[in-house]
Amino acid sequence: MTTNEYIKNVKTQSWLKFSKHVWQPRFHDRVIRNEKEYWAIKRYILDNPKNWDKDKENIMK
Repeated sequence: MTTNEYIKNVKTQSWLKFSKHVWQPRFHDRVIRNEKEYWAIKRYILDNPKNWDKDKENIMK
């Protein structure tokens, strides 16, 4: 769902407003310097959704 879809539903379908931050407040850019780093980052990205149920930011748990 996009932010625009959510806002539309808050306004038209009486969805509750989400009072917490939706977007990550800070981010970190990093240059991938070699193949080893590339594979480590790729693995993190692929595995990260599996950890969502345990994440403190997950309001659905």
